[in-house]
Amino acid sequence: MGQLASSATGTYVHDQRQLQLLVVEEGLNYVFKILVECELNKKRMRLFALFIVSWLVVNLYAQTSEYELKAVYLERFTRFVDWPEESSISDTTKPFIIGIIGKNPYGKCLERIYEKQKIKNKAVEILPIQNLTDISKCHILFISKSEKRHLEKIINITRSSPILTIADTKGFCEKNVHINFYLDADKVRFEINNEAVKKAGLYMKYQLLERGKIIKYGKDK
Repeated sequence: MGQLASSATGTYVHDQRQLQLLVVEEGLNYVFKILVECELNKKRMRLFALFIVSWLVVNLYAQTSEYELKAVYLERFTRFVDWPEESSISDTTKPFIIGIIGKNPYGKCLERIYEKQKIKNKAVEILPIQNLTDISKCHILFISKSEKRHLEKIINITRSSPILTIADTKGFCEKNVHINFYLDADKVRFEINNEAVKKAGLYMKYQLLERGKIIKYGKDK
């Protein structure tokens, strides 16, 4: 994989977890610098630094784990969804395209997870959507929260197309997004708008429908 980011120290990072550890390390160094300047005693300095590091680690890794899990879910969903033949789903010479429209909350974990893993026996391509015309290339389209104002325009494009739309923003499923992630007691759950799925020409198997919360016309079913 390519370089993900560089830190203030000039160290290049090739993995998201490395980046987070680097953030923690540099944050800790900064905390130590402030505490030393304030001439606090060593015991208080260690306790305060431990608190800061613990808080950083818990928050950073909790966020990473959530989106790594959601990234894995994308492939799991496809096992229970059938695309029509005209979508070139059976042509293994062409990639399975996961589009991301708007701000990407996954970071680089999609590229990392699907670098070698296939979906529907097809190599996977992660496509950042820069132009609405690129949406038609996708098999899956993840719609970011940042696109809330443009959701209706996006759905008008995908409504009758065999593109599985996925999001993780409250209210998106009622607005015809097919699958929407949500958190329940810190666990990743998902809701499904199967009416919208059918209109897109996709077929969702009962095994997936039984696991999701079914949404219809803005109300739980």
